[in-house]
Parts: sequence; structure tokens; C-alpha cells
Amino acid sequence: MNKLFGSVLIMIGQVIGAGMLALPLVSSSVGLVPALSVLFVAWMVMTVSQMYVLEVSLAMKNTECGFGSMAEKTLGIGGKIITFVVTSCLLYSLISMYIAGTSSILVRFLNSSLPDFVTTIAFTLIFGSVVFCGTRATDRVNRLLMSIKGGTLIGATISLFPYIHKDYLLLPPMSTTIFGKQGFVSMVLVFLSSFNACCIIPTLRTYNNDAPQRMKYIVFLGTIIPMVIYAGWLIAVLGVIPQIGPQSFITINGSVGELIRVIVSLANNKLIFVFITAFANITMTVSFLTSSLALVDFLIDSFKLQTYRGGRLSATLLALVPPCMFAVFCPESFLSTLQCAAISAIILAIILPTVMVYRLRNNSNIQPPFRMAGGNTLLFILFFIGFLTIVLRLF
Repeated sequence: MNKLFGSVLIMIGQVIGAGMLALPLVSSSVGLVPALSVLFVAWMVMTVSQMYVLEVSLAMKNTECGFGSMAEKTLGIGGKIITFVVTSCLLYSLISMYIAGTSSILVRFLNSSLPDFVTTIAFTLIFGSVVFCGTRATDRVNRLLMSIKGGTLIGATISLFPYIHKDYLLLPPMSTTIFGKQGFVSMVLVFLSSFNACCIIPTLRTYNNDAPQRMKYIVFLGTIIPMVIYAGWLIAVLGVIPQIGPQSFITINGSVGELIRVIVSLANNKLIFVFITAFANITMTVSFLTSSLALVDFLIDSFKLQTYRGGRLSATLLALVPPCMFAVFCPESFLSTLQCAAISAIILAIILPTVMVYRLRNNSNIQPPFRMAGGNTLLFILFFIGFLTIVLRLF
């Protein structure tokens, strides 16, 4: 039960990132009801796809349950190379963002005169050492941070509810270019990516000693709890900020910082600012821990490193030194890689798992202890959703 609780928190920490603050920005022109509908569909799609990841992971040996090994066993060396490239692109991008973002906020919060690179390196060293110590150490630190994170999120959401205008929640979609094909596809892409935790599933499978029933609970709870939190956040923010006007989503223009400023201004409550700022800081730290843990285990699996100190140290350095250096030398240019990261998330979380499961089920030599319901029909539906989302976003 203790591992179940800790594993659910780790998965929630991987799912709920600082990008949650941007969910109202990409859905404001659509309106609340369509946004909640897309949110529910995104939750179903990503929950099923991560059950597929679990199915493949449980079918492999304990030493071969990482994403790279799963891809190689089911798709061959070509699949392993594609998985390595996509996973590396996604996790390195996310870790770079979390290091740069948290370090920048930390400097302003402490009102420090230290150069940004000092706090960047210090942050990486302190929390990187936790990742080096393994899943158990990350679990313990994550529980503490998740408790604080949950408190700040609940505090921010509840504080906003008295300022909600019911009329804002009932507004129809805006008839502007914002609600065009690309705007809607971008919203779908962000909502799908907001439930992605497939990289951490092999780590949690090993941590829980190959317990299929427990792992199903972990995947389900690790996605449905974020969905409820996302829904509450959408209701709160879309009910406080109008679609048009001097302080509205039109003037915010996609900026998370401006979103926080407008919320504080409209609610005239500095406590909300404290809650949201604290939530963003802790969220990026938790996401750094879980993403780094996933990348370290992925590199150990991909390069067949020893899981003891020497191998884990090499994997930790390989996982954290490049994004740390990127955050030091190119902190501003990282934003241009976010679209690539989002597309990588869809490939990794939807397309690859469906193809791997299809190949797995056609291999009579492997009998997984858990098989997701729905047959090939559900597999093809999910593959089509992932493929169509990427194609529409690119073209």
C-alpha cells in the first residue's frame, strides 16, 4: 500500500507539470463545455495508451522492461532507434525547461544578485543527487513536494471560486481566427500531452515488483486525479477571466506570466499570486525529479549500463549535464523546441505503444500477464487519433 501511494504520487507528479497553467490559454476561445469535453476524451485516450505501455512492459523481463528494450523486442533495431530519438528529444527538452524555469524563478524569489548560471548548476546538483540515489529517494522527496504542491493548488483554485462569473462559463466559442483549425489542434495536442506519463511506467513497474493489478490502479489513479484537477482549474480560470476586454484572454496573448497578473488583478487578492507562484515553482521541481528519473532509467536500459553506483552515476551525468549546460548557455532559445517536444510526446505516448502492442499480440512466444481490452479495433482508433493530430498540427 505504501508503494502504491508513492507510485501514484510519482505518476501524478510526472503528469501535472507547469504546463497546466497554460490549459486555459489554449482553450479560452473554445469555451468551458467544449474544453471539458476535449479534456475527458484526452484523458481516455492517454489512459488507454498508457495501459498499452504497461501491457508491453509487463510482458518483458524485469531487466528488459524499459522503453528502448520494449521497442527492440517488438519492433526491432529500427524501432529502438526511433524510440531512443523521440524519448531523448522529449525528456531532454522537458528537463532543460524545468532547470531554466525553476532557476530563474528562484533568483527572483530570493532577490539574489547571484548570476543565473550559479543557481542553475546548484539546482541541478541538489536535486540531481536525489535522482542518482534512485526511485526510493525520489519517492520520498516527491511525497513532501507533492503535499506542498497539492496545498498550493487547492488554495489557488478555492481562492478563485468566489470570483467566478457564471456568465463567462456559458459563453459560446469565439467566432475568430483563434478558434481555427490550428487553434483547435493546438488545444488537442496540449491536452493530450498533459496526461503523458508513459516514460515513468517502466520505472514504476520495476519499483512495484511486477504487480499487474497494482500497476493498473497506479496508471488509472495517476491519470484520473489530474483530470479532476485540470477540470477544476479550467472552471476557476475561465470563470474569472473574460474572453474579450481590457483584461481578458485577448490581451493575455498566450503568456502564462500575464495570465497570473490578470488573475491577481481581477481578483485583487495577492494570496492567489502566492499560491500560483509557489505551485509553479514546486511543480517544475517535481516534474524535474520525475522526468530525470525516467531519463536515467531509460539511458540505463538503452545502453545496458549497470544499475549499481558506477552505471547509475554515468547515466545521471549523461541525463543532467547536457540540459544543465543548455539552460546555462541558451535559456531563451529553449522555447522554440516546445512544439517538437509536444509532437514527440504524441509519438511516444500514442503511436509507438499501439504499434508495439499490435506486434506483441501477434507474437505467440510472449504471453503478457495483463492484456488491455478493446482488441485491434481500439488499437487502430488510438493510432489514428495520434497520427491525425500530428498531421493536422504540421500541415
